[in-house]
Amino acid sequence: MSGVLHVGADVEADIFKASGGFHIEGLLSADRIEVHLGGRCQAKEIGGEKIEVRRGGFKQKGIILDGLIKTLAGGGAAELQASQIEGDEIYLEDTTADIVRGKHIQIGPGCHIGTVEYEESLEVHSNAKVEKQTKV
Repeated sequence: MSGVLHVGADVEADIFKASGGFHIEGLLSADRIEVHLGGRCQAKEIGGEKIEVRRGGFKQKGIILDGLIKTLAGGGAAELQASQIEGDEIYLEDTTADIVRGKHIQIGPGCHIGTVEYEESLEVHSNAKVEKQTKV
């Protein structure tokens, strides 16, 4: 997906790659999820084996329409918002979430996470905020 996506239900795929912005009112579920933030991204819940959310999107690729895409994607800062994110391997940047659960979790810069529940490893960037960390 490149651009702006609005879905009023769940999204299920083997591989979900996004560059731009999206609003998914239900669950985003895929084996592999790759998001390059180019606008406001929002999903109620996100689940997958490998989840990667990075800064970037259109501007990193040199596309001049970055401002237009951000406006169409809801304006404001390029960030991901979700109530819950769950996966085996998780890497997040510029993400706000209530709960993040997984085996190997990296919380990168610009993240605001309520609770992280991890099984094996957790790394938190110095420019990220995690209110509660629990090894399960």
